[in-house]
Amino acid sequence: MLDALILAAIAVIVGTLWYFGVGPVIYGTIMVGGAAAVLARLSARDQVRVAERKMFLDLLDKRIAWHTETRRVIQGYYNFIFSSTETIINGESEPDSNDWLELLIQQQMTAQWLFGPEIEDELIRGGEALGEYEVARMTFRRMERNAHPIGFNPEDDQMVRDEHRRTHGRFLSASSSLQHAIKPYIYVGDIKQSKRLAKQPAWVTKGLARASDKLS
Repeated sequence: MLDALILAAIAVIVGTLWYFGVGPVIYGTIMVGGAAAVLARLSARDQVRVAERKMFLDLLDKRIAWHTETRRVIQGYYNFIFSSTETIINGESEPDSNDWLELLIQQQMTAQWLFGPEIEDELIRGGEALGEYEVARMTFRRMERNAHPIGFNPEDDQMVRDEHRRTHGRFLSASSSLQHAIKPYIYVGDIKQSKRLAKQPAWVTKGLARASDKLS
């Protein structure tokens, strides 16, 4: 819009000078200068667009890497629950420390910079679901190992089984919810429209807004 106004103003000035018989050298200089100013603005705008796309691609690479690592960590934590539970139940040795929990916390911290707050919240819920399932799995396996001890109560047996199913279902639901929430952040679509099609964390949105303001 501003470029069109500049060109219109130049046309009016040149037309006025020509009407009053001012030499072509003067209004020619004005035309060249005005055109140069418009081209400079267009060039700066193109540079901003290139910077936007580069920022989007860099961010997309980091998001995909985060997503891949997070899936690995969640699967590792899930497998650890089974292996550590069996180690304790069988009395083989003390299980290794749960390094997967620390890795999961690191992924939560990284998510703050790559996504909106809902992704960190989803990952926290997933971690809580894993923790609940870890406890329920241990109780369930102990019940299976010591089936029908003295004083056995069938209702207690069913409660343990129900809790085991409930916590496992909550973990599966949390995993699915995380995958659904992250999809808008790693949608590629038309790269020319990347800023609109892919969700951006607040710090990216503000940075692009400042860059655009400088050209308005």
